[in-house]
Amino acid sequence: MGLIDEKTPENSKEVLDKIRKKEIIDYNNYRITGDIKIDKSILEMGQLESQITIKDSHIEGELYIEDIVFFGNIQFERTTFSGPVTIKNCRIDPGSRPSEPTFSFINCKFEKKILFDHIVFTHFLLKDSKIKRDVKFEHILFEKTANFHKTCFNGQIHVTDCYFTLYANFDGVVFGDVANFVRTTFKYATFFQKYVDKNKKVHFCIFKKRAIFNEVTFHEETVFDEAQFLDELIFKKSNFLYTLSLKGTCIMFLKDREIAYRKAKKASEDHGFYSDATHYYIDEMKAIREQKPWYIRIPELVLFDWFLGYGVKPERIIISWVGIVVLFAIGVYASKGISGVNGGDLINDWVNSLEFSIMRATTPGVIGFQVNDNFKIFAFIEALIGTYFWAGIIACIGKKFLRV
Repeated sequence: MGLIDEKTPENSKEVLDKIRKKEIIDYNNYRITGDIKIDKSILEMGQLESQITIKDSHIEGELYIEDIVFFGNIQFERTTFSGPVTIKNCRIDPGSRPSEPTFSFINCKFEKKILFDHIVFTHFLLKDSKIKRDVKFEHILFEKTANFHKTCFNGQIHVTDCYFTLYANFDGVVFGDVANFVRTTFKYATFFQKYVDKNKKVHFCIFKKRAIFNEVTFHEETVFDEAQFLDELIFKKSNFLYTLSLKGTCIMFLKDREIAYRKAKKASEDHGFYSDATHYYIDEMKAIREQKPWYIRIPELVLFDWFLGYGVKPERIIISWVGIVVLFAIGVYASKGISGVNGGDLINDWVNSLEFSIMRATTPGVIGFQVNDNFKIFAFIEALIGTYFWAGIIACIGKKFLRV
């Protein structure tokens, strides 16, 4: 984009005159002065049939469009808007055209507030753009795709009473201030993962301030993979009617993390994705644990996470149980902690030590062995631990394989 002084000057009145005459508007490297106000006062039927393409330009005044039906493509690319942008009570009508029209802002810069209110978009594109002030989408119907890819919202974004019929793509978007989604419905929504640009720079979808999803309905798969929530994440009265993906997602606050993973777990369970549900259940339990004092958090880490796998990883319980059995067998062998019945002779070897340890870890009593006084307290501890592990194994099998 060149310097403003190098651009070809054009008055907004000339732009509006071309629109009245239904002429094609194709500006490249222009500086447009004055406000552009398009409504029924300049279009008697409220129908805008001009194809509008403005690239590498600077619109110095306000862009205001109200009560208009668009029949052609509207495209702004690498354009700076110095004044506010308001589009109200409009819709895009493909009519009999073979290709569906698109309303797009690509790699644009907005220096004042943006308001989209009561609009029906067929294809909407707001891509690679930078928005300095607040932006509002109110009562919008997005009939096909809505693409906000790699856009930077430095002000607040409010999406209220909107309906995304198909795809809503927020991949690589940076929300620099509060992101507030209220009474909005999504079908396919992605707020996800990193991408690498041509300069090999890695970008993420980032929420730098509060992210609020209030009374929002997600109909199909919702993806927040590798997104970063650096402030509060609030799901209030929101419904996920299919899966919620949070793989590699960074959520700053533990309570928000707990709630988000619980919602993801439930959504996965409801649709039979039990492996994902197990993953989110463990993340939920970890978030709950990390909110507790250290003297509770550390024992829970060892007993419930490392040893029991929170009751959903039977392999971890079995490995822990085998480790305990082998450890106590070594203790029995090293301390000569057992003898034959009624003090009879017993060969103190690895086989007898391991047999005694297995029996003690599976049942309270043993047959064919007598515990010597120097090992009684340890045998008692092994019996308690063994009972604990067997209860964990039974619970884990019931939860993982019977889904109870």
